[in-house]
Amino acid sequence: MPEYSINRWDSVIIKNNVHPMPMIYIKPDESFYKDNNNQVLVYIRKSSSKYDDRPILGYVYNSADFPNNRPNFWNETKCVIIVLSTNWAGYPDKLGNVFIEEKVKQTTLQEQEETKKENTENEKVLVYPQEVENFKNNSFPVVTILLVLFFVILAIILMFR
Repeated sequence: MPEYSINRWDSVIIKNNVHPMPMIYIKPDESFYKDNNNQVLVYIRKSSSKYDDRPILGYVYNSADFPNNRPNFWNETKCVIIVLSTNWAGYPDKLGNVFIEEKVKQTTLQEQEETKKENTENEKVLVYPQEVENFKNNSFPVVTILLVLFFVILAIILMFR
């Protein structure tokens, strides 16, 4: 798959999130747009940062529409934005390159339901350690004793007021 030079790094806080995520700007060729479902698996290279050489899921956006409406920016640069699904760790020392390993296939609702059904059938029963089972079985008497002690101490304090 292709490798592109990164033109710019920024951080963005996506709607309904509080943590910033890195976003990169690239100038893709025509092959980038074929079969693109707006999700890609990328590797960052040569940026001298903690993003380097690890797989990261990226979400592809047109720079005219994201992070806000700015058609003039798109007209001047023709850059595409890839938001990396990881925490923002600051600007890297170098811009680096992005290697697009694969475009992530988006599944239909029926495929998701089938996968969920298969996963449910393959689930294993969680076995608790004996200590956890003992605590679960004995927690009611402990709580009752603590409540009785609390009320006895409260009564003594109120009597001597």
